[in-house]
Amino acid sequence: MEKITRAKRMENIHSDIRGTLFMEAMEMQAQGSEILKLNTGNPAAFGFGLPESIEHALEHHIREGVGYCDFKGMPKARIAICEYERSKGIRGITPEDVFVGNGVSEVISFALLPLLDKGDEVLVPSPSYSLWGNSVYMADGKPVYYICDEKADWYPDIADIRSKITKRTKAIVIINPNNPTGMLYPREILLELIGIAVITFGSVKAFYHYSKAFLTKKRYPIRIELANALALGLEFKMGAEILKTVLVRSLNEILILGAIILLRALLSLMIHFEIKAEQQHGSPEEASPNNY
Repeated sequence: MEKITRAKRMENIHSDIRGTLFMEAMEMQAQGSEILKLNTGNPAAFGFGLPESIEHALEHHIREGVGYCDFKGMPKARIAICEYERSKGIRGITPEDVFVGNGVSEVISFALLPLLDKGDEVLVPSPSYSLWGNSVYMADGKPVYYICDEKADWYPDIADIRSKITKRTKAIVIINPNNPTGMLYPREILLELIGIAVITFGSVKAFYHYSKAFLTKKRYPIRIELANALALGLEFKMGAEILKTVLVRSLNEILILGAIILLRALLSLMIHFEIKAEQQHGSPEEASPNNY
């Protein structure tokens, strides 16, 4: 009989918090040793049960919990989540945008499996919960770890993230507050990360259209699309630098902000002339910046 072997994608999958050390700790616990489990976020392991309000709600609605619910999650739950997010100032979100899963482990697969092709890369913070890297491997992708340095308050290293973006990069994982460091990232860090994501997506999209135009011999305003992505990315970068100058107020920070504003103005000027040039070769509608 042929031996059954595990899939090759499992070769790189591991979990430090559930590996050899964990097994040894469980053996010690079985022998009577008291083990303090800092490797788990399970509240029940620390004696925290359900609040009475949730117990009563479950008892009251127990008969409604028979059978399958909507594949995105219970509509009432999604509406409640939507209303909560709106109360926090998030706009443009509807219940159709909300997916409810059985914990983060399931929801990670919702995000990665439809997104990744074999060999695609996902930027993952280090340190991070091991499930993220393992889930990327399970989706036939490759996790690329960016630094969150303890000496920098565990904040993401923006320069390290930029250096690790390639044409195979499909996503950047941002865990905020971070697990396991517990750090909450300030707004200027988040704005810079969004700017990087916007520029990366715009560059990949422009490259795709360039390849398509080359193969089909059709004209496509790639430079406008790329310039728009750069300009939008710089908007987020500029917002981050403004926040920094409010907090730091150093000459170096002010000079960086001035350089970003100048670069943003030059890009706007370039986009203007590119649109005019495209209008001479095609219809004004095709060259409209609203289409890119």
